[in-house]
Amino acid sequence: MLGTVLIPWRGSFFKFEKYYLFFSFISLTLIFSLFLTSSSKANETNPWNSFYAGNITGAIDRTLSIIETSSNISDKVSWAVALLEFCNYSRDVNCQEPAFKILNDTSDTASVDDQTKKWIETELQNALVANAMQYPEMRQVFHETRFEHINYFSYGDGTISNFLNAQAALALAAREEDEPVYSREVVTRLIYLLTKLPSNESYNSLRGQVLANVISISIEIGDLYTARRFFKIADEYVINNINYLKPYIYQYLYNTSQLLASSEDAEDQRTAIKRILMAKSILSDGLFDEDLKIAELSMLQTTQIFVALKLRDWAQARYLYLTHPLYDVGRKLPIKEVQQGHELYFFGTGFLLKDSGLLEEIDLPITDVRIFSREYSWERLEETGAVLKFTKLIGLYLHKKTISGTLDPSILDEAFLK
Repeated sequence: MLGTVLIPWRGSFFKFEKYYLFFSFISLTLIFSLFLTSSSKANETNPWNSFYAGNITGAIDRTLSIIETSSNISDKVSWAVALLEFCNYSRDVNCQEPAFKILNDTSDTASVDDQTKKWIETELQNALVANAMQYPEMRQVFHETRFEHINYFSYGDGTISNFLNAQAALALAAREEDEPVYSREVVTRLIYLLTKLPSNESYNSLRGQVLANVISISIEIGDLYTARRFFKIADEYVINNINYLKPYIYQYLYNTSQLLASSEDAEDQRTAIKRILMAKSILSDGLFDEDLKIAELSMLQTTQIFVALKLRDWAQARYLYLTHPLYDVGRKLPIKEVQQGHELYFFGTGFLLKDSGLLEEIDLPITDVRIFSREYSWERLEETGAVLKFTKLIGLYLHKKTISGTLDPSILDEAFLK
């Protein structure tokens, strides 16, 4: 277990139940239009500049204001598309609703030309796939069509960030459906997209984003061979060209820290910790959604604990647990329910450290054993799959061993053999 590093997927970061609100009016044949952001916008009020600087809440608020006050349909559509991207970094369950509504209403407007409608279709379908692949209806469409109609994407067809989010979601869905060949086809499509981007230097950041996604998706689907090959070739290029795009460099640092942490080389593991610290700094300095920030910092610190264990830095592992964002020394009542997967990782890690002799029982938060055995309504929205199940089973076993002195080998059998 000490050689294991949690590699849960982030995808387009988080998936929530909000998308059922849109199934009633978003069909898979809806339409897209993308207009360039008006060059007359002052840099200091341009939501994209706020977003790239890590001011996610400011970007969302400013975009909503533009959408509400603008009478220009092109501006509304342009910023609706931007809002879809910004809201990937928010936990507001209603964040994307205005964007879907504007795009859907625009597609139904008789005055919209066919080319614009085709663009709207591309954008809406990519957004829907990016954000709703966890639902059974979408999985059924995946089995029937593979969403082939959105896979043949060329530069200029729509927003590349939206396309990348959709492809990441498809790769992960394929992994969960035991179709690894399709997952790798996604990576191949992104590599092909790289060859079709304009060659001049003004597109370096876009190439950096695509390369970052090639590496990140390869990590997330478990293709570490491909991930390591592209990482060695392109890591410096990616960092140099997306370093100023704070949300994207954050994701890249997080994912590549997982790749480095999985290495048996101590230098790679130390580099992983450096990247985790850099990612923490971006989160702390940026104006991200507070709930999202807590969840992300929690996952980063839990990962850092496992890297410290691999480095045999026992004191650091203990320190990181006792200073974890979720560690509450003043809580007296037992924790009977958790809301997200990162909480289970934290509590399960505590019992692992206790079983390893790095913590005393008094150091552990008081938890009800049922947090590791119950089924949660949000589990189907998690993209962590086997890692989440493994954590619950190990946590259940160690909780029983630590608190009640009960050993149940069948729990370990299920964790390691299934």
